Amino acid sequence: MTIKEHESLSHAEDSISENEWGELEKLSREKRTLIPENIDEPVDKKRAVPKKQEMISQARARVMELYKKTTPEKPTSTKKEATRENFLPQEQLLSAKKRRLSKYDVAERARVDRIKSNLVDNLNSIEEYQRKQIASRPNTFTKTVRLIADKLGIKTKRSEERREREAMYVALSEYLEEENAKIRAMIEREKAEALEKEREEARREEREKAEALEKEREKAKREEKALAWDMTDARNWFNQNKHSRFEKQRIQEMVERDLNSRLLTVDNLEIEVLSENPEVQKRSVPFEGVDIPIYDLKGLPFSFLSTTIDHRSSYRYGPHEKGMETSRKVLEDPSVWAERRDEAEKAVGFGTINSDARGDTISTSFWDSERNINSRIFGDLIYGFENVQADSIISVHEGDGGTSNMAGRDETKLSSPDAIKELATNRAQTLYNEVCLRRYSENGMPKRPDYIIVENGRITKESLRHAKYFGIPIVNVERSVYAEKAEKRGE
Repeated sequence: MTIKEHESLSHAEDSISENEWGELEKLSREKRTLIPENIDEPVDKKRAVPKKQEMISQARARVMELYKKTTPEKPTSTKKEATRENFLPQEQLLSAKKRRLSKYDVAERARVDRIKSNLVDNLNSIEEYQRKQIASRPNTFTKTVRLIADKLGIKTKRSEERREREAMYVALSEYLEEENAKIRAMIEREKAEALEKEREEARREEREKAEALEKEREKAKREEKALAWDMTDARNWFNQNKHSRFEKQRIQEMVERDLNSRLLTVDNLEIEVLSENPEVQKRSVPFEGVDIPIYDLKGLPFSFLSTTIDHRSSYRYGPHEKGMETSRKVLEDPSVWAERRDEAEKAVGFGTINSDARGDTISTSFWDSERNINSRIFGDLIYGFENVQADSIISVHEGDGGTSNMAGRDETKLSSPDAIKELATNRAQTLYNEVCLRRYSENGMPKRPDYIIVENGRITKESLRHAKYFGIPIVNVERSVYAEKAEKRGE
């Protein structure tokens, strides 16, 4: 439909409302002649019904005649005009249509609002309205006819029912649309709230991260500051104790040099034998196909650094005494003593204080023939050492030092360069002393004995077995000779 056609229809409607309503008013006044006011009063039904239907048909015919009269023919237009009209603003088309339908819609609005109000008050009526509604809308002609009929006061039950059911459809559509709009609004509101909540949670997490990062920075600053203080304290402590450490190391060197100068060596014995010194004699004892050298000391002055392998013998200690089982194993098998540190650490008793106890230290005693010949522990198997390596002596004690068997990596505790000289006195004639040594070198090699020490010619199988294993001689001390010399000295 072109714009001109819409304008023609609109003009027709305006003609009805301005020029022809007078004729409709005239028709309304003539209503009394067409439809008597007492038509619904009780009369002879056989005559009244046909007469009423005849009057309604006459009124309908008059209305149709007026409608045709007031509806102009559709004007024709050229192709050029149609093209121009097709590009007229859409607002004008809508405005024309609205003017044509507004009168009927205003009249029906009260009916729709009433039904919507019922829907709001009674939700149970929705099903009833859905069942009764007519899902269609009246066309323009029907609306025009109904407007004219309303103006004439013509109402029929069927028409009213249909208009009511059409209004139900409109009311239900609007009501459901409004409810859907509310639901959509609620969903959008919930989405917005959820989004805002997520944003707030994200902001909170960002704040927490920022706070955590700030705390980490503060912590790092404190730790850096504390580290600087610790480093300062450490430097101060190092500077203060550097002299003390150097002094201890110097004392250790002096003590080790003093000890090595006193100890009896195999080379010294060979020199004395070659010089035919009567205070020392050399012989040999065959054992398992090997001749074991024997040096018999008969008055030759000596100084020994020794450790007694069987000092944990059963007649002195119980069977579960610390290191008891280890002592027995070494006595039977010298290779146990010769194990490297990494091998020894695999033993179940390494670093413990039970019967299988093993450690990284050697408890030795220093004794000499002139002053403290008894300052050691007696036993059947005694290892003798003719020297100590640098940084070997951990501590020196005039009695039992109570040292740990795991003190091998401790710093030296020496405080006097005369530690060995103080042991070689008459004060320790009957009490053993203790010189604690590191058992292993820096590369994990154990300290091996340089000779086996026996007394009064009591050479046991254990002594011979260990001498053969290590390839070392046996030094035999004739105690009676040294006892006579002690008597001559008045001791």
